[in-house]
Amino acid sequence: MSNIVNNYAAAIAAGDFENIAATLSPEIKLLPPGANQPNEGKGKNSMMLSAVAAAVDGFKFVRSYQGSDNWHAILLEGSIEGTPVQFIDQVHVDENDLVDHVDIFLRPAGMAATLLGKVTEEIKKRTSA
Repeated sequence: MSNIVNNYAAAIAAGDFENIAATLSPEIKLLPPGANQPNEGKGKNSMMLSAVAAAVDGFKFVRSYQGSDNWHAILLEGSIEGTPVQFIDQVHVDENDLVDHVDIFLRPAGMAATLLGKVTEEIKKRTSA
């Protein structure tokens, strides 16, 4: 697995905004669970990804897989309101060795609305301070 994917996984699990941002391309497109359209932009996506660690109890990196054409999969786990959850991030790395595309899958899928509410609440706390 590439260093940038290792750095991305560690930064996501830690909720480290600055290190998440350092792994992302300025043209990053991120499709969160339950969304129909990707979010675009490094700042917005860094904030959202870092807020996930605050929204998920016991959030941790479990393992990763490397595919072809610079695609990788990262498995993370934790719990939301006592319900165990798993995240699989499909991550693409561009020619500049930065993450330029992420599709996030959540299991159980029914927790997507709860996660969105918690992430939104965390972002509001951070931006109103």
